[in-house]
Amino acid sequence: MAMVLQHHPRGAHFGEFLRDARERRGLTLRDVSNETKIPWRHLEAFEHGDLTVVRNRMYRRAEVRAYAQAVGLDQNVALAELENALLVSGAEDPEPEALQTPDAIERRHQITATLSTVAAGGILLIMWQLWTKPPAERATAQPAPAAVSPEVAPTYVGPNFSSANAASSANAAAANTPANTAPPTAATPTAPSIPLSPPAPAPTVPVAAPAATSTADAADAAISLIVTSDPAGARVTVDGIGRGTTPVTIRFLTPGERTIRVIKDGYASEERSVRITDGRPTSVHIPLRTAAN
Repeated sequence: MAMVLQHHPRGAHFGEFLRDARERRGLTLRDVSNETKIPWRHLEAFEHGDLTVVRNRMYRRAEVRAYAQAVGLDQNVALAELENALLVSGAEDPEPEALQTPDAIERRHQITATLSTVAAGGILLIMWQLWTKPPAERATAQPAPAAVSPEVAPTYVGPNFSSANAASSANAAAANTPANTAPPTAATPTAPSIPLSPPAPAPTVPVAAPAATSTADAADAAISLIVTSDPAGARVTVDGIGRGTTPVTIRFLTPGERTIRVIKDGYASEERSVRITDGRPTSVHIPLRTAAN
């Protein structure tokens, strides 16, 4: 069914200004819509002088700039014509709640969902790396045994030291001399030497494995706000941005004051102000009252 547009005399001059520029370029509304990605019904409304088809001032100016660029108009001139038309018509920007057009809300929902998915994936990846990483192994350094010279055998110096130990050391040194030297004299039987005790190993310090971070705890920490209503199924906005329908769990909100509005057909809208605390989820339950006829 074709959309029937009401002609707005106070914005007619602006609409004719846009339409004349488009027709001079030999373009159709469909051509401009395909190039700028602006809904066709918005372009048709602009050319009929309806400046309220886009309620948000920022989005309205952005679409007029894109339209002007597509048809070869100076963007600043087009914006000046828009402001003049708004001034003549006496149109004022609505309250923030009315600025939420269906297209804008849908775009914000898509952006929010994408950012939430990317952030959650990054958190899970970091947690998985921490979980699977083995604890650092600290090997206890063992001192290397002292090298024993082949020419001089170590002797124990203590209470049992005697001349026999000294003779044994001399005989061992003589055995390592070249063959052309005089053979060693017969050694007097010696008492067995006392072996050296190996050094005691250094005490091993136990290394405590890092505590694994619970995935559930991290997921709970990401929750910033839980909104419920009676009855359920009401639309929820936080600071003018749509967040879904109740019951709804909202993640990754920055700490600070937030304004919550709950809207449901047949019921009066309700608004609450809450403070979001970092690392601690906030729950809000809002009962709805039947709207007065």
